Amino acid sequence: MLGTTNLIPGPNSTEMALHIGWERRRWAGLVVAGLAFIVPAMAITGALAWAYVRFGAVPASGWLLSGSSP
Repeated sequence: MLGTTNLIPGPNSTEMALHIGWERRRWAGLVVAGLAFIVPAMAITGALAWAYVRFGAVPASGWLLSGSSP
């Protein structure tokens, strides 16, 4: 199942992580797997959003955020 999920793009990786957590520890595993899967991406997105708001108008750093205009 894990090998097949690696070949399929999209939300299947999230579903597999949640399924593994559920199989290991039921509800506690489901919550931990969900948080471990979602929180890092949320933190990276939050950091990039903060950098855009903080440094988006600074001409010296414009090149760094040139591909992330709203």
